[in-house]
Amino acid sequence: MTSDRTGRVLLAAGAMALTGLAAMDIWLIWHAPDRRADPVIALSLALLTLIAAALVALFQMRQRNIDDFRIESLTTQRVAESRDLLQAVIDGSTDPIYVKDLEGRFVLVNRRTAEVLGAPLDSIVGKRDRDFLDLETALPLEQVDREVMHQGQMCSVEEHVPENGVMRVFLSAKVPWTRNNAVVGLIGISRDITDRVAAESDLRRLNDELDARVSTRTAELTQAIARLERESAEREIAEQQVRQMQKLESIGQLTGGIAHDFNNMLAIIMGSLELAGRRLTGSEHQRVTEGIANAQEAAKSAADLTARLLAFARQQPLAPQSIDPNTLVAAMSELLRRTIGESIQLETVLAGGVWHVNADPSQLENAILNIALNARDAMPEGGCLKIVTKNAALAKDGGGDETAYVVISVSDTGCGMPPEIVARVFEPFFTTKPLGKGTGLGLSQVFGFVTQSGGYIEIDSEADAGTTVDIYLPRCGAANTSKAVEPIAQIPRATSGETVLVVEDEEKVRRVAVEALSELGYAVRDADDAKAALTLLQEAGPVSLLFTDIVMPGMNGYALAETARTMHSELKILYTTGYTPDAAGLDQQGENIAMLAKPYALDDLARKVRAALDT
Repeated sequence: MTSDRTGRVLLAAGAMALTGLAAMDIWLIWHAPDRRADPVIALSLALLTLIAAALVALFQMRQRNIDDFRIESLTTQRVAESRDLLQAVIDGSTDPIYVKDLEGRFVLVNRRTAEVLGAPLDSIVGKRDRDFLDLETALPLEQVDREVMHQGQMCSVEEHVPENGVMRVFLSAKVPWTRNNAVVGLIGISRDITDRVAAESDLRRLNDELDARVSTRTAELTQAIARLERESAEREIAEQQVRQMQKLESIGQLTGGIAHDFNNMLAIIMGSLELAGRRLTGSEHQRVTEGIANAQEAAKSAADLTARLLAFARQQPLAPQSIDPNTLVAAMSELLRRTIGESIQLETVLAGGVWHVNADPSQLENAILNIALNARDAMPEGGCLKIVTKNAALAKDGGGDETAYVVISVSDTGCGMPPEIVARVFEPFFTTKPLGKGTGLGLSQVFGFVTQSGGYIEIDSEADAGTTVDIYLPRCGAANTSKAVEPIAQIPRATSGETVLVVEDEEKVRRVAVEALSELGYAVRDADDAKAALTLLQEAGPVSLLFTDIVMPGMNGYALAETARTMHSELKILYTTGYTPDAAGLDQQGENIAMLAKPYALDDLARKVRAALDT
């Protein structure tokens, strides 16, 4: 009977070992489907199949022996053979296989178990884990064994420290060992998963690194996209500004050309009217005098309109000089208060230490006044007009070098303007005012004056949120300057022997100039182009002054003056034009040239000629 019982134990142990191996392989496959092809698992499954076949054969053999022969000695021999066969089978496993009793003592182990515990195979049976491992490692293992025997089969990850000191990690599958429906121990099998755990750890680390790189790259791409969107928006704004500037430039070229022709016609009209007025004896009918006076007033208004067109086209003759912006704004305060009315509060904030600027003071005053008038019209129910001055060092057009500017900022609390209106405010004749309430040249004149002075202008406005206009003018020393000729108290006339050569391609303008100079007592010769003028200089007598238009067909006025001075080194020069020298592309002559802007009055002509001759 003892042999029968031993045989049953061996058979039960083999069956339970089979169950444990199967459970562990199922656990591995469930948690890592990609491990089905693992060679270790494949070998374990093959061994399990081998063990199962051996156990079935042994069981059938034992039954035949008992049923047919009932010979105790033969049974004992067969049982021993079964035990040796089972030992041989489990010794062939690369995984530790073991059987323990209720006290945790080993009943059966294979060679791999002995290798892991670091002890001879025949010295393990009857001992516990703590006899081979340190308590820190053994106690958790024994706790798991107790839980298996009380609760049922279990898979657990365990750490063992073999004698060589290398930490190994095992995945153990354990099932209770029962006899007569009573638990008498456990059967377990453990698989070394150290390399697998290390690989998984490396994989997790790589995944974490990849996630971190992906997150970093995603953040970089997000920032790059945001930067591109920002640059795209900025580029769109810049392109809109360029398109606007190109449009204004085209309009300016057309406007400048028209204004130049108007100046020539106005020079004829104003000169003829003034000459006619001077020839009145007083005996004429009153209506004749009134008619000439009305015509002169209209001509002056037309000249003012033409000056505004030239200002927009940046072709307006300017007399820039050093200006203290704070002094200019403070001096305008009383005029501005009277202009905007009592319902609007005027506030000035003048920063200390504001730099001087190079600008035409009268044109700067007109610019501020124009903006103030627009602000007044935008606040019919009253409000606040604020003028601020300050210094600013800005990198113009995205460049690296900063330019020093003085900012004159004019803001109001009025109705404001939508973007489509803001985009057109500087266009000539564009106005939002009712018919007959404005020419639409105010802001276009401001734009032209500021640009011609080397500065730029910005406008910020929103509907129902007011408007701010910022004028940027270069700090004194950063723009061209020219000295204005002081007016003379009386109209100067010619002295004895002074001859003026008038060169003008427009016949009527030339005729008026000749007649006016003759009235002033000068001997006058005239030519319609540079070639004729040079011929006169060679063939006629000495000439005191060359009074020449700058823009003429063929040789221009500057080239004529240079050639004439090679012939007569002491020849005095006075230029005239409806353009500014820089607008005509002839500003290389410097700032000390004498020039008379068209249209001009007889008084202006007399003073400029006299000043040129006396210089």
